[in-house]
Amino acid sequence: MFFGSSSSGSPSRTTSEMAMKTDASHTLLLPLDRVLAGAPHVLIIGSGPAGVSVTEYLYNVFPEATIAILERGDVLTLTHVNNVFPDQEVRGPFIDAHGTWPWKGYFENNGLMIFALGGRGIVAGGHLRRFEKDDFVLWKNGKWPLLPSELDRFFTVAEIVRNVSPGEFESRAQTWAMGVLDEFKPHPPPWGIDVRTTGLRRGLDSSAQRLCELIHRDCLEAHEKALLKGEKNWGQYRRILVSTNTRVVKLDVEHGRVTNLACQNLGQLKDVGIGDSMVVLAASPIESARLILDSNLDHELGLVAAGKYLAEHILCRTEITVFFPIQDPWDARLNVVIPPPGRELRQRFQIDVRQSAVPVKNGKLCLRISGFAAMDPNENNRIEIDGSDVRTIIELSHADHVRVDAMKETMIEIAERLGAKELPAPEVAKGRSNHEVGTLRMGTSKANSVTDTNGKVHDMENLFVADASVFPCAGVANPMLTITALAYHLAQHVGRTIGLKEVPSSEPWSLC
Repeated sequence: MFFGSSSSGSPSRTTSEMAMKTDASHTLLLPLDRVLAGAPHVLIIGSGPAGVSVTEYLYNVFPEATIAILERGDVLTLTHVNNVFPDQEVRGPFIDAHGTWPWKGYFENNGLMIFALGGRGIVAGGHLRRFEKDDFVLWKNGKWPLLPSELDRFFTVAEIVRNVSPGEFESRAQTWAMGVLDEFKPHPPPWGIDVRTTGLRRGLDSSAQRLCELIHRDCLEAHEKALLKGEKNWGQYRRILVSTNTRVVKLDVEHGRVTNLACQNLGQLKDVGIGDSMVVLAASPIESARLILDSNLDHELGLVAAGKYLAEHILCRTEITVFFPIQDPWDARLNVVIPPPGRELRQRFQIDVRQSAVPVKNGKLCLRISGFAAMDPNENNRIEIDGSDVRTIIELSHADHVRVDAMKETMIEIAERLGAKELPAPEVAKGRSNHEVGTLRMGTSKANSVTDTNGKVHDMENLFVADASVFPCAGVANPMLTITALAYHLAQHVGRTIGLKEVPSSEPWSLC
């Protein structure tokens, strides 16, 4: 389902405008004043994977918790875009139509954002791998203050909730590739796809869909509670309150607490109080750091690392054509992950082999080989505020170049093993991974970090960070599952800090 224009072709009102003109009890989304009216326990800035994960943990484990979400964009789709058009190659055109590239410098051409309900989660690739235990400790300037064992149970719950399955392909091409690449220790990717079911839920996991399902559950439970009390206004019992078209531009802080937000809501600048709410930043590593810097908290709190240690996965890609007797595109489906070849820092990369957008051409199998190399943590890689612009500054270190060269060599070896006769050199796609991390990194001291192990900003009582900003290093895995696990870890801490009653609604939430 898409929102944005009417079937007659005339411009439609935004969902938030329509919500303001109707009974708030019966709308999915709510006006800003309604969302903040009761000073919710937790106020989340951003509705992408991190923000939704904090929401679902609080909702399912702390039955008294009230959660508000402020989303900068509107609604584009209530599920992953690939689930809307499962048989079409629409991800690229969708991004071209609705994506924005809001940053200058390193990420100017390829730093993608989707300002919409669900954030980049509505177009994410779908690989949900755990952060590798080696990467918690290998990086000299990026050791995690959390032990892997402290996140294991949160990873487990994240895998259950997000329907992680070990690959969806049972095809001739997949069996063949797994065999010929055996020396590279390939495995099917852990996908955010529920292969046990049919229909819409069999598609790619999406933060927008999970949030939509939570809101509907919340409305039904609020309605039931009102009926039991003999009341008609069930909106007062809602626990998840979401406002779109609301961009937070500044945090006002007094005595170590966020007290007010400056918001642009439907074109108007509003200054709103938040009462005793806990505030969670979940807007992305660059946007969350931007808010800290725009609010001057780096100077007021002495957070010297704020905005620094920006990193991503260095992406290399090439496409090859190989002989494999196959005509049916369905049987040409292929998705294989090659793990890091070793524990040395120059070996910290992973490689994916997939079928191309057009998998069979002239009787040959067309494949795309992608390499993702972790980037060294470096305080000189950073964001800077330049008026209304954000400038991103990244320079690859010598070790980064060595790692990328080793990855390219391995990609070529894989292509040769698959039987490629022509070997196009893998090209570096700067800024294309969409896996930024590190700008508000966690640590034990504000001398070299911005948040503690629970995601709380140093010297602040009610300000937390839930997205990949807190990563001390990038590691090799897609960061999505780690973002989810960390968000659950943060939500548990916040709920307990507030003093809410902890009653897990059902499995798997009790596992945490």
